[in-house]
Amino acid sequence: MSWLAAFVWTFALEQPVYLMALRGFAARWWEPCAATLLLNLATHPALWAWALAVDPSPPQIAAAEGIVMLVEAALLGALLRRRGSPHFARRGLVAAAAANAFSWGAGALIFG
Repeated sequence: MSWLAAFVWTFALEQPVYLMALRGFAARWWEPCAATLLLNLATHPALWAWALAVDPSPPQIAAAEGIVMLVEAALLGALLRRRGSPHFARRGLVAAAAANAFSWGAGALIFG
């Protein structure tokens, strides 16, 4: 699978999760889409390049996904903080964990 195809799948799978996380904090309808796009642009290319270069084992993939989740949680938490969320860190962490677990699990099921 190409990087672009994997990126589109990841975006499509994570978008509903981040949409729910940003519900009530987005000023415009398109902001959750833009946030999901930016979160994935911040993490997906590096993860993809690393995976192609290293040919990682399952524990290495799990560790890398954990790092991606933490980076996305921090970025989302910062966005939620700017939007006035009282529990921005927890909300960002839960949303990032759910989005990445969902996209990883769905990808494993769909693509083996």
